[in-house]
Amino acid sequence: MTYAVGQNIAATDFMGFRGAQGPGTAYPNSSAATNAVAALVGVGYGSRGYGQTNVTLPSVASGTVVSAANWNDLFASMAIINTHTGSALTLPANVSAGAVIQADTGGARPNLPGLISTLDTNRLNYNITQMGVHAELSDTRTTAWIGTITHEFTQTFSSEDTARYFYNTGGQIYLSGSQTGGSGSHLDIAFATLLSQMGTIKIGALATTYTGTGGTAYPIGYYDLTGTFQTLFTHHGSAYGYTGISYTVKSQVENVAGLNGGNGTVVRTQAIFATNSPYDVVDGNTNSTVQELIADALSVSSPTYTTTISL
Repeated sequence: MTYAVGQNIAATDFMGFRGAQGPGTAYPNSSAATNAVAALVGVGYGSRGYGQTNVTLPSVASGTVVSAANWNDLFASMAIINTHTGSALTLPANVSAGAVIQADTGGARPNLPGLISTLDTNRLNYNITQMGVHAELSDTRTTAWIGTITHEFTQTFSSEDTARYFYNTGGQIYLSGSQTGGSGSHLDIAFATLLSQMGTIKIGALATTYTGTGGTAYPIGYYDLTGTFQTLFTHHGSAYGYTGISYTVKSQVENVAGLNGGNGTVVRTQAIFATNSPYDVVDGNTNSTVQELIADALSVSSPTYTTTISL
């Protein structure tokens, strides 16, 4: 591009920042979608794309004057990403029709190419004030059990694009568990301690994390899942010598077509509670809870959640 202080701003400069495709059109691959504002807020490709349909970023033909409205549309889209990701960047101010539009490459003015690159790098970050947590599923076992019990559920999207938009905007599956009531045996207490210690397990776009201590979370998220179950998280007990008891999360994807860099429309997840012993009995109430973190401040469709195997 010719974009530089002292140079006329060409349509090719603007289109380089916007991207070859508009926000409503998919990009052919990740490379083409990199550092393209329209790819970040629109359909994009793979981990780029928020799926926002109320964005206006028309193309500017070569040899055509880049208008103030064109620039302001670009800055408005950048502002959406800046706010959502919590990047706190100082963006260029809107321009007025008839005014001289000066190149922003640093110094006294914001470095426009650098700003777009930073927003691209930060695209999967989120400002928690832009997000909301919603209860989805709760499954409780009220009878005694031995060995292993599993809460299996599906997260189903209408398309691979809506799945991408959910995870690209910071959407996550939250899992947690609890053990209450019962005889108050050492095993019951050990399980209650384990589930309390691990906190909340969070499955995101590229990794699984958790809020507690003592467990192991793996760098596997939606885009890393395959057609077979992978272990995303595991935690073993420690109280009263019950080091064999465990809680494990496994996930796989289904209906994978790879459309626009997507990775399936169904995420199937298992929350596995195990004594790893044929003799130890757990009684009381064993509960598995599923919540959703979603970008409430953006227009993002929530998937449906369905329990397929109860505890």
